[in-house]
Amino acid sequence: MAPLQDTRQQNLMLGIGKYIKKNTNFPTFVQRRIFYSRNLYNLLTADASTRDYHYIDRHVYGMNYFFNVVPEYKLIYVEVSKAGCSTVKSILSNVCYGHDFKDQFYLYHRRESSGLKSPEMIGPEGFCKMLRDPETLMFTVVRNPYLRLQSCYSDKFAGVPWDAPDDHFMKQYRKNNQFTQPDTYVSNNAITFDQFIKYACATSKKMLNNHWNLMSANVPKSVPSIHVAKLETLNEDIKPVADRLGVDAQLFSPRKTAVNTTGSHAYGSLWTSDLVKRVQTAYREDFTRFDYPLEFPGTTTN
Repeated sequence: MAPLQDTRQQNLMLGIGKYIKKNTNFPTFVQRRIFYSRNLYNLLTADASTRDYHYIDRHVYGMNYFFNVVPEYKLIYVEVSKAGCSTVKSILSNVCYGHDFKDQFYLYHRRESSGLKSPEMIGPEGFCKMLRDPETLMFTVVRNPYLRLQSCYSDKFAGVPWDAPDDHFMKQYRKNNQFTQPDTYVSNNAITFDQFIKYACATSKKMLNNHWNLMSANVPKSVPSIHVAKLETLNEDIKPVADRLGVDAQLFSPRKTAVNTTGSHAYGSLWTSDLVKRVQTAYREDFTRFDYPLEFPGTTTN
């Protein structure tokens, strides 16, 4: 019979075993060390395009989600939610790949059906080649922050019961809302416009949801040549893209093709001076970067 191990060694082994069993962070830590070691090796042995690709991916928020690549036309569309993205993606999908889903606009947001590709689908070499190509046109569409928030409330929150069990946006609201305790709500009642604006302003920089995140978070600051079009003047601003596609800029007209639009004064009577000040503070970077006036485009109540 083999001799027993030293008692101290047995206790040490037993202690490590109990720690691993009880402390779930231990295996996670080991897995992370292995993961980062492998990635560091892959990065050091990768070609220049792969290294550039991973560098960009680390420094650009949601690159493989928000970047829509059309290599055939050397176009890269950086989408901003609630700023005409459904309209732009539907036109790109239709003109470039012949897809027409009628009123099923959700299909334009699925890469397998729209034809629009992510940088990952293009591959590091192809994507970086496009970025270096002076003929590549990278563009985005932005929107007045006040009207963007109005559209978000109208499309995602208005009329939806706050306790709706399967609604993704309400689940987020219930989890992250800091202003009103759930027991003050009446079942089947929707949250008010006032409650939503306060909630959006409090979480605009937390990357909680791209429908009311700062637009600046989506649009990379490291790409000075990105063409910025405004939804309010889209027919004029989108001309470089329309020319590239060989179509009339009027095709992009929000009045003809836009989805989930909200009239500029649909909620005018609900905007208070307090809400306006909150938006000016929370979204100041968007107002400044995309040259929108801080003043609310209408009248407010006290």
